[in-house]
Amino acid sequence: MRKKTTHQGLTLQAIAGTYVVLLGFYMDEAACEGLLGFAIHRTDHTQEEAYWLRGQKTFVETDPGLPPGAQHSTREQPIQGFTWSDLTAKPGHDYTYRVLALKGTPRDLQPIAQVSVRVRTESPEGATHDIISIAAPPPPRNMPADSRTQNPATRVRQLLNGCRAPSNAIRSLMLIPNAPWNSSKKIVRQVNRD
Repeated sequence: MRKKTTHQGLTLQAIAGTYVVLLGFYMDEAACEGLLGFAIHRTDHTQEEAYWLRGQKTFVETDPGLPPGAQHSTREQPIQGFTWSDLTAKPGHDYTYRVLALKGTPRDLQPIAQVSVRVRTESPEGATHDIISIAAPPPPRNMPADSRTQNPATRVRQLLNGCRAPSNAIRSLMLIPNAPWNSSKKIVRQVNRD
């Protein structure tokens, strides 16, 4: 599901998959002067939960001194970029994302605009298409150099053999061209569920 909305000069686009919701933000360049980042609040209408999403990046001035990898509320330590992936989304859930654009100082964050969008994640039941992200393992170091770059799609097809769908159900396969071995390969497969 894709939804896009604009309010107070802040645009929010949400693309909901099954387990991930990708959020993109846009503001005119002039409005970005002094922008410190974005806070993201998520309401899960399916489980009746609401909270600020969490991230790992902090401002030096307000770093609470927690160990690396610790997570912080995006309301106190905002997202310092124009995209965010909610990797905690659950299949078949109804979510509202409210995004605040924040200015001020790291110790005194002030919302200057806010926008909300409501989306529903996909349910894996009854779908005719799947998108799978596979991190293809690197080839062994003792493999000849010319074999390391020889048709990475073959390695990904080998990984697909472990998927639950029978091999005759895979009608199409797409691999991102020129992707390095250690990157995540995106595979699109059409599954025959007749």
